[in-house]
Amino acid sequence: MVVDGPCWLRIDVDATVEAVTVPADGQYRRLRELLGGPTDRGIYHRRAIHYVQDGPQRTDANWNLAAWAAACLWRRTVLSYEIYGPVVVTGPDSDESEGLRGLDEDVARELRACADAVMRCRERWRRMPVMSQEHLREVLTEAQRGMETGPEGA
Repeated sequence: MVVDGPCWLRIDVDATVEAVTVPADGQYRRLRELLGGPTDRGIYHRRAIHYVQDGPQRTDANWNLAAWAAACLWRRTVLSYEIYGPVVVTGPDSDESEGLRGLDEDVARELRACADAVMRCRERWRRMPVMSQEHLREVLTEAQRGMETGPEGA
């Protein structure tokens, strides 16, 4: 089935990334479906918007390290807060009649590379009992390297 609409990325807490093509009509309804309820947004890149669950659902959600690492690298700082639950990253708002844009390919490539880096780090940490500040530095270093060179195998 071909859907005429923008392509967004959904990043799950395990760092898996799924491309989501959304029809032009009903974009915000689709965001709520993808995230399981009301949404909130964060802007960390001028050509991307992170949409997350808003409200009480967030208290039970797991930390989305891949979405957090991308936001940190795009902002060039370590965020003082975590990003929880699944995240849908869209392109920026366009004019009111068009809704949300799809992600530009270079931005999507950076997100995939960042998620790949997080997955590699998590694999190395599998037997370690606690995440430390050193682990977070490792994630950011590897994610930055991945964002600069692209996802493995690309």
